[in-house]
Amino acid sequence: MLESAYGYRRQLIAEVLERIIRTAQFRIEDTQSAATALRNYRGTAADFADCLLIETNKRHGCPETVTFDKSAGALDGARLLVQG
Repeated sequence: MLESAYGYRRQLIAEVLERIIRTAQFRIEDTQSAATALRNYRGTAADFADCLLIETNKRHGCPETVTFDKSAGALDGARLLVQG
């Protein structure tokens, strides 16, 4: 959303997210999942929200998250659902 709607660069978004994750004043529910999601976000074309959802699901025992998003479907712990 920040990339497509507002034109922010992916690198800038990742830098800001990293600062938020590392800032003690922010309460992050699962910092390990957030950090892994950020790593995946930086290394793929998937959106951060998809990366975080997949990592959170894995941490809670869900080995696979089904998605229609091709970029998210390429992540470990995700399966692309193909229509047809």
